[in-house]
Amino acid sequence: MEEIKTDEKQETEEPTATDKEEGIQPETNRLVEDTNLAAKRLEDATSAAKEERIAREQSYANMKLGGRGERGEETKPEFSEAEKASRARIKAVGDVTGSA
Repeated sequence: MEEIKTDEKQETEEPTATDKEEGIQPETNRLVEDTNLAAKRLEDATSAAKEERIAREQSYANMKLGGRGERGEETKPEFSEAEKASRARIKAVGDVTGSA
């Protein structure tokens, strides 16, 4: 009886560790560069958005401090009930005395 050898080399060889590393290195470098570029773009976009938000907040604060509403029209201050009652008494006295 003859024994059949099963440990013979196959016609196709598997790539060695050095072959794998050499093939992966350029691809890895490209992926790292692409990732760094994407991170830079994200940082730039975030910075631009932050600057825009700060400008909007500053504009809104200036508008509110200047007495302008969101649409640009003049805003009337809101008075408390005590202030409204006081204004009504002053107006009533002015109406009675004839001065306005």
